[in-house]
Amino acid sequence: MCFSENARKKQGTVWQVQPRRAVLEQAIKEVKSGRMTFVSASKEFAIPKTTLRDHVHGRSQVGKKAGRPTSLPKELEDEIVDKVIAGAKAGFPLTKRPFLLKVGLLAKKRNLQTQFQDNIPSEEYWRCLKRRRPDLTIRSPETCAANRMRGMNPVVVSDYFNSLEEFMAMHQLHLKPECVWNADETGVQFSPAAAKLLARSANSRDSVTTLVCISACGRAMPSLFVVNGKTFQSVRSFATHDAPEGSVWTFQPNAWMDNALGVEWFVNVFLKHCGPARPQVLFLGCVCDRK
Repeated sequence: MCFSENARKKQGTVWQVQPRRAVLEQAIKEVKSGRMTFVSASKEFAIPKTTLRDHVHGRSQVGKKAGRPTSLPKELEDEIVDKVIAGAKAGFPLTKRPFLLKVGLLAKKRNLQTQFQDNIPSEEYWRCLKRRRPDLTIRSPETCAANRMRGMNPVVVSDYFNSLEEFMAMHQLHLKPECVWNADETGVQFSPAAAKLLARSANSRDSVTTLVCISACGRAMPSLFVVNGKTFQSVRSFATHDAPEGSVWTFQPNAWMDNALGVEWFVNVFLKHCGPARPQVLFLGCVCDRK
């Protein structure tokens, strides 16, 4: 991209055409060295005086795009999008809501200064991200996703178990059952066959989701209970003191296990109770993506 040829002719200067950035840098250098004033440099290099002043006084930077900076560094944002696309290709896509929650949690974890309200990116952020990364799009899922079918063919399944066996043998995990864990969720229905009654509507407390994790040697971690509600007040209606020792209670509007709760469980429960030995293997049959 070059400066306007008409501007050069208007200023009466004849010189070799140079890239815009190189010309601007040269003009800034001349002004800072004192060899030229803002007026003379503006005429010589056909650059507005206000542009020169902004760059010389540090209000603008050469090569920096106009507009406010993005909420996340470009490298971090590209890394997130690339991993989401790779996950979808492998058969584990995300919906928009869990994706935005993950972005907000990552920004909070890294102490990034953002304008996210309640640490959740807005629709404006989503639209801007789509413009920056047009390869990221929302698609309707297939009735039977082809990528999942490809992922369950004998060759892929065989490669998975071969890789797992090789990893287990490399670290001798066959001899360390205390380092091999399996976690899964289940829904507990309080009244599965109860008749429906005519009554005033109320918040449903008919089910609780429980996440349990047990090692190959039979040691169990404290369970996680997810109840239906929007505040911790919903937990107080349960007899939490009768739950197994160390149990963790939380809430979710649909009493579901979602990605945010999965990350919270991994950090605050699993890592605290799995022990110091490394590496450890965790098989997850839960923490699925929900809207």
